[in-house]
Amino acid sequence: MRKITAVLVLIFTIIIYSEESDVFYKRIQVTGTASETFSPDTAGITFVITTEKETLKKASDENARILQRFKKLLSKSGVKYEKIESELYDSYETKDWDSVLKNEGKKEYVTMLNIEITVDNQENLREITGILSAENIDYFSKAGDKTGEYEFSIEESAPESKASYQKTLNRYKQMETKILKSGLVSKMSIASYDTEENSLEEYVEKEVDRGTVNHRIKIQTRDIKNIGKIINLAFALNIYPEGYIEYDVDNKTVLENKLYEKAYREALGKAEKILGKTDLSLKKPLMITDNSTGQAEPVYDYFDSYNNFYEDIDEIAKKSDNDLIKLANSSNLIINPGKITISKTVNIEFQIEKSQALTD
Repeated sequence: MRKITAVLVLIFTIIIYSEESDVFYKRIQVTGTASETFSPDTAGITFVITTEKETLKKASDENARILQRFKKLLSKSGVKYEKIESELYDSYETKDWDSVLKNEGKKEYVTMLNIEITVDNQENLREITGILSAENIDYFSKAGDKTGEYEFSIEESAPESKASYQKTLNRYKQMETKILKSGLVSKMSIASYDTEENSLEEYVEKEVDRGTVNHRIKIQTRDIKNIGKIINLAFALNIYPEGYIEYDVDNKTVLENKLYEKAYREALGKAEKILGKTDLSLKKPLMITDNSTGQAEPVYDYFDSYNNFYEDIDEIAKKSDNDLIKLANSSNLIINPGKITISKTVNIEFQIEKSQALTD
């Protein structure tokens, strides 16, 4: 629909005459403005496709793949567009730190033996400490409330649980022979044991190369009612809009010319109406000035560009086209197109004279 308004902004008359004769030289200036409001014929939406990979080539290939899939999803969804054009293509390499998984899938079993010893002569503790220290045991403590009883632990690891236990037991037997043979303890035994499974996986920081590609594209469409669907399909692929839509109309020159004519007619009509109550009549325009504020420009509307569908790019790649279309359709993004108002203003100066009939 179009709403048409015509406003007469300014009307004034300048009358100049010479006292040296009866001949009047008169003029009238009128200013008319005509406006029309249009629904848009076209919409332009700008998106940015960003990809990061180990190399620029991989990032560039991935970027191109996403763009082609976007076009494919638009086609499968029945969305029509005039063209998709590149506005900016930017690529660069950087050094970055990344967490790298080390020993993936590897594990070990650790067996701990809790050992008790009985020391009859407390003066032997210093020498016992020396023997244990040589076995990489730096700590032992009193066991319970009984005098002369102490405890410590040893542990060994292996890829298998049984091997871990056997390895720890072998170490115990070697220590038992050595400690008992010293005569410093009267008794040595295993009080308890436990075997645990431990993961050997760990993340380490590693300097890596990073290639990044930013590709800014603009979609021109006449399918105004499906703008929300276009944006949601982009979101499903982690393609981000820049948050605004550019609306425009066709044949702006034709529309502007019609408004110029309407503004002229409005001004002319007002001038004739004023002079209709006088003995003056209009002659040709002496001057027509365009007081419009420039040419008709597109209208920009902004919208929330938050992506509710965000997923890791590798997970998106695994989804079928139908799954992505279904995801995009799960949210009804309503976009109300902006209206475009075009206004033209002309200032006209007419020459006027006394009506011939009255003069005679």
